[in-house]
Amino acid sequence: MRLPPPVPPAVIDSRPEPAVERIGILEAFIDLPDVRKAAGKRHQMALCLALFTLVVTAGNRGFIAIGDWLATVAS
Repeated sequence: MRLPPPVPPAVIDSRPEPAVERIGILEAFIDLPDVRKAAGKRHQMALCLALFTLVVTAGNRGFIAIGDWLATVAS
């Protein structure tokens, strides 16, 4: 599998927020178009895809396992 060349850092959201350390995995998903309807855009798509990638890489399968892992990390 060949990875794409590195891309320069991109702005995820232009709203002012406290400084947060950048997470490299977001860069892989930041340029993907978000084709969801407006009602389905509760969270940034790049962040969701990055978290799902980490969850599956950690060995979790299925919606319940994914939810449990995310709940554990968030607490």
